[in-house]
Amino acid sequence: GLVFLNTVFMVCVMHFGLPKYIFIFGFLMYAVASGSAVTFSLVSQEINSRDTMTQAAGVNNLCNYLFIAIFPLLVGKLLDSYMEGKAAAANTAVTYPPEAYEMVFLLLLIPTSAIVLLTFILPETRGHYLHQKLPPVHFWS
Repeated sequence: GLVFLNTVFMVCVMHFGLPKYIFIFGFLMYAVASGSAVTFSLVSQEINSRDTMTQAAGVNNLCNYLFIAIFPLLVGKLLDSYMEGKAAAANTAVTYPPEAYEMVFLLLLIPTSAIVLLTFILPETRGHYLHQKLPPVHFWS
């Protein structure tokens, strides 16, 4: 949820032309949210049976690494598409228009909103494996 809300925040910063130093807060929030990425692996283990829990964690890691390998290339192509017709001088920094960055954050809303929606259908595990017989949990003891 934090990544989704932060992405909406970043889109608003770009769309409404807010001061760019506000991005510092947004990128810090992305860093904070990245610390919770390990929970995806834990949840994938908790909701799968013992026979498939290691494969579930492996597929989760595979998807993470594929996203890290492919997404920056796609973002680079998207950003470069906003520079069509504008020849960049050699050995100079390329500055993309704000609309390009707004489109990147809008595209980031797709996976983040999908993940938020998927969290509503995940079963509650209370930190235990669903397919393992456990004694009932008593909250008053």
